[in-house]
Amino acid sequence: MVIDLNGYELHYVLESTEPFEEYFFATNKNNRGMGSLIYFNTDDINELHSEATKLSPNKITNVKENLWEGREFLFSDPDGYLFVAYKMNE
Repeated sequence: MVIDLNGYELHYVLESTEPFEEYFFATNKNNRGMGSLIYFNTDDINELHSEATKLSPNKITNVKENLWEGREFLFSDPDGYLFVAYKMNE
């Protein structure tokens, strides 16, 4: 389900449809409420991945092709909030 809020999209994914095993810790029902994934677009996914790896080595995945014609990776900030950076293929 996708909800549009003045140009910002909220995407809700059923745990049974989560395509990436590395994200299961955040999307399974045992972590519900603690496992929100905040997605944002970036112009240079490889550079951001490199910087994020230096700054936040915890809970970070490799850049991978996603199912909606783009590339993405997951990382956490120092407080444990989860983010997914993505770049759509051109």
